Amino acid sequence: MTWLAVRCLPGWLLQTLFCRAQDARATAAILFSSGSEGMPKGVMLSHRNLMANIKQTSNVLNTQHDDVVMASLPTFHAFGFTVTQLLPLVEGLPLVCHADPTDVSGVAKTVSQHQATVMFSTSSLLRLFNRHPKVQAEQLHSLRIVVAGAEKLDERVREGFMAKFGKPIYEGYGATETAPVVSVNLPDTLGSRSQPLQKGHQPGTVGMPLPGTSVKVVDPESLDELPTGQAGMVIVSGPQVMQGYLNDPERTASALKTLDGQRWYITGDKGYMDEDGFLTLIDRYTRFAKKADFAGAKRLAEQQLREP
Repeated sequence: MTWLAVRCLPGWLLQTLFCRAQDARATAAILFSSGSEGMPKGVMLSHRNLMANIKQTSNVLNTQHDDVVMASLPTFHAFGFTVTQLLPLVEGLPLVCHADPTDVSGVAKTVSQHQATVMFSTSSLLRLFNRHPKVQAEQLHSLRIVVAGAEKLDERVREGFMAKFGKPIYEGYGATETAPVVSVNLPDTLGSRSQPLQKGHQPGTVGMPLPGTSVKVVDPESLDELPTGQAGMVIVSGPQVMQGYLNDPERTASALKTLDGQRWYITGDKGYMDEDGFLTLIDRYTRFAKKADFAGAKRLAEQQLREP
């Protein structure tokens, strides 16, 4: 019956029958972090967090009505959940899925078959594309943009992908606590006559903050803002910053701080901003590197959910 209704009824009637108002501040999803600092934390994200990050990401990627999104990242991870699942659904973009992100041959065939134009992945998975002898450049010809996140992009992966497929990889940055995207590199664009080229990417950086997102580099102890080019703690403010951690007010208080009336997420990442506004990450203050261990994160999260 629902299928028939969607096929036959006008949009205004479908909205009346099926759409219900929701409190934008209510929790929409609870995602578990990768556990790079111990047991996973349940990150509470509101409808506003998710919708804001979807709109921010869609805006900077300049999504088109004829774009097709290739989705192969797991939905228990914030990158896969928000960017490769919710974004195309909310923006009305065609979405093609492949269940196993490590099956790069299968992903490449899906891209070729459906002429996908946008693909999100990780450095580890893109390395598999470079190494797989059966994945050919022609299969990824339709892609107009490839974005890597969830872990630091290996420069050898970037160079190898460009050499094999002729496609640049644009690195982004985020965290589960920011729903997840904070910043991203983008293709350069033509501007006005006074500024013929608008620089959108700087290799080695994680790009510029999304619209509506503030990023500062501060002293890790005093939280005082540091000068441009000086390394310190990266903190993030914006509508995508989480509500807090599930049943953990102590960790929430440690991660979320109000500075000059603005709410900030303390990332734990060490980095610096250059004069052009590009963010470069150096290390983790906790001395734990973030890894895209999707299977391990899921296993630990399921264990925590089973506990009383």
